[in-house]
Amino acid sequence: MNDVAERFWKMDNRFWVVDDPGFSDGGVATMVIGFMSKEELCCESAEVQLDCPSREIDLSVLEDILTTHGSVVIWDLHTRDTLLMTRRTD
Repeated sequence: MNDVAERFWKMDNRFWVVDDPGFSDGGVATMVIGFMSKEELCCESAEVQLDCPSREIDLSVLEDILTTHGSVVIWDLHTRDTLLMTRRTD
């Protein structure tokens, strides 16, 4: 498993929807989910500072995004690595 995917699925994380125009595919906006492990943040109320608009989301919103979008970029805000995650079709 890729390191980004492993950190996304196996760590206790906080999540943000990130509106970054740098993540696009031929002009088509791509859904970006930033995440960071809670243990890598200094405290429960820590805020992440990004160069683009973002909003923190809870697990129910994350679940909705992952089930309704065919692909999502997951962005590890600690390592700055990304991965395009695509949904499997049955």
